Amino acid sequence: MGNVETKETTVIVAGKAAGTEDDSTKNTLNANAKKSCLMAGVVDDDVVQRDEKNDTPTNSNVLKKSETSDKSNGPSETVSRRKSQFDDLLQEEIAVRNKIRSMPGAQGKGGVFNVVSSTIINMVSAFLVFAVYLISLESLLSIGLCVGFTIYTYNIYNDNPNIDGSIMNWVLLSFAVITPLSAAIRMSFSRRELANTQIANFKATMIHLYSSHLCWDWYDKQGQSGRAVARVDWREHNDDLLRTMCQVSSKLTRLLTLPTAGRGRHRVISYGRKQRAELAVIAGKLRRSILEDMNYISDKCEVLKREGLPPNEATRIRQWERFITTQVEQLLVIKRYRTPQALRSFARIFSVFLPPFYAPFYAKMAEELNSLGIAISFSILTSIALTSLFESVFQLEDPFVGSRLDCIDVEADLRDEFFMELLDLRNYYFPDAPPFEAKILIPSPERSPEIRLFRA
Repeated sequence: MGNVETKETTVIVAGKAAGTEDDSTKNTLNANAKKSCLMAGVVDDDVVQRDEKNDTPTNSNVLKKSETSDKSNGPSETVSRRKSQFDDLLQEEIAVRNKIRSMPGAQGKGGVFNVVSSTIINMVSAFLVFAVYLISLESLLSIGLCVGFTIYTYNIYNDNPNIDGSIMNWVLLSFAVITPLSAAIRMSFSRRELANTQIANFKATMIHLYSSHLCWDWYDKQGQSGRAVARVDWREHNDDLLRTMCQVSSKLTRLLTLPTAGRGRHRVISYGRKQRAELAVIAGKLRRSILEDMNYISDKCEVLKREGLPPNEATRIRQWERFITTQVEQLLVIKRYRTPQALRSFARIFSVFLPPFYAPFYAKMAEELNSLGIAISFSILTSIALTSLFESVFQLEDPFVGSRLDCIDVEADLRDEFFMELLDLRNYYFPDAPPFEAKILIPSPERSPEIRLFRA
């Protein structure tokens, strides 16, 4: 692929009007005008008309277009820098940096006041996260059982001082609850990181695939640009491709954000199995729809091959298409298969019901410290610690539809922000193109799904 140098110029489409140019000059102007129109994707009967006799344009309008002059001198070629919408980004970035650094608790900000305020803000944030995301009904149930059993055992201990709760061993709690919970958290976090990696690879491959359709060129032995002489409306070609890519990303987002069907109730309870079957039907249809869109993207590569794209470059595009399909399948595997259900059920039961059985230990503590309140507080902390660990596993089980605290923001990563990245590519290569429009289905958990007209 050769590099191209783009410059703004005025192209005169000359007809048979009298002038001082000789025939060679007129032919050169005509060829450049025709080539500029083809590269800009504006060739139609109203702009350029072919004369059947001499095969030259006969429209005498003056066009202001981007003329692309092809060069084939290898590494010495240069590409002129277009005006970018991000050229003035530095000042905006500096303003945001200074604003954040001036706030209390900013990272790296010195001074006693900042250290104290940062500590207070972080502690308040931690308590809010703990209360909102980690306290569950299981926590309240376990706390109630621990408090009730502790008070009951303490009263029995007053009647029978021979009871010795200090002999109870905490090894069972460590091996029966802490170890499986730690393993489940590690597996869930690893799956989330793998999903993030696959999403990043999917987006990068999509961007490069779209870029290849936008700008890859090929040349004949005379150095003639293949894209320039092709009878293809490249803007329409790439808009169709962009629209299909948006559909793939939107459908993948909808598929990954389907309700979770991997809980215990979806395996052993009748209504749960019914939900699982219904979700499987919808997921299968979305999956086949994505495959259909990928077939259309593959057909777009055939257009490039038909117009003369070299086989080695076409093979690279095919490889990227396979990468996209592989990444989609891996994301679906992560969505469908999660931490072992037996391990999760085991951890749920023992994190709730095992701490109350240590009530004799708490009663002995109350007797020795002469404070029932301290013993009850310790039993509550033990229950909260175990149930909160299990809730951490629960939050990360499905990395796509869990809490917004640690799960992946699929809507932003695969739909909103990703669409804007693709549109930036379109605007770079077709700055004068009309606005792009696409209808995207946006699912919402609060209301019925809506069809959004995506325009940019």
